[in-house]
Amino acid sequence: AGVAPATLTFTPVNFATPQTITVSGIADTDTINDTANVTLSSAGLMAVTIGVTVNDQDQQALVIDNNAITIAENGTGMVGVSLAFSPSADTTVFVNSSDPTAATANPTVLTFTGANYQTPQMITVRGADDDDVADETATLTLTSPGVPNGAVTVTVTDDDTQTILANPSTVQVNESQQAAVAVRLAFRPAAATVVTIASADPTSATVSIGTLTFLPTNFSIPQIFNITGIDDLDTADDVTVVTLSAPGVANVNIGVTVSDNDVQGLNPVPTAISVTEGDATPSTFQLTLNQQPTADVTVTIASSDGGAATV
Repeated sequence: AGVAPATLTFTPVNFATPQTITVSGIADTDTINDTANVTLSSAGLMAVTIGVTVNDQDQQALVIDNNAITIAENGTGMVGVSLAFSPSADTTVFVNSSDPTAATANPTVLTFTGANYQTPQMITVRGADDDDVADETATLTLTSPGVPNGAVTVTVTDDDTQTILANPSTVQVNESQQAAVAVRLAFRPAAATVVTIASADPTSATVSIGTLTFLPTNFSIPQIFNITGIDDLDTADDVTVVTLSAPGVANVNIGVTVSDNDVQGLNPVPTAISVTEGDATPSTFQLTLNQQPTADVTVTIASSDGGAATV
């Protein structure tokens, strides 16, 4: 406490007139009520002591150097915490995340004393890696008995990109046969996601279903569709692509090779004929190929005995 003035002078004229002494409470760095004595003394007189109680008007508070931070998944940010005033006893501050699946804090307990209350203690905030593609928020709440709560808003920027996963990524199938493909999403979607399935060449290969729907609850469970090789009239293997697509997601192409099961051959009709020696009207037969050739095919026709029959 402070007093003013420091001295008073009384005379035979004014000794009975009260003179005012101003007592002022001094602001300090703690929250504790203080006491002091104001002593009135004069030579030859008995000293008089007046007790003074200084009511502390400070309220302890948490000092947070950053009330809002943005971090990436698996990234970290720092928050410093101290006390506004010197505590009367050791003060424990507890740190709690509203959503540990979004962000965590370390350490979760801070202890301040009269010696270190002004020195910020650092909290490491880490963004949690999750299975979705959405940004998330969490609140770190700082609590201590008798002290107003503090809060830090944490925004976690998601670094995942939604992807369609197909297994296998390439398919080899025979004509008239099927091959199964398992499809799932890499991350949890915010809403139902429809994956469209299309063959670039349905004359080579077809798909058993046109769409698959994935929900936030089943995105990681593989769904199956079949690719069927189409039987054709040639002997060549076919190559095509089956494309998987969804809004906002990169397309996935499955390379498809259809192995041809046909064998090229000559097809005479009839396979045996009879002719008469010297007959002016020769006999004939027809010839075709079994399959469409990939290039011109020349067939050589010869008689095994030119003295018996000619062609």
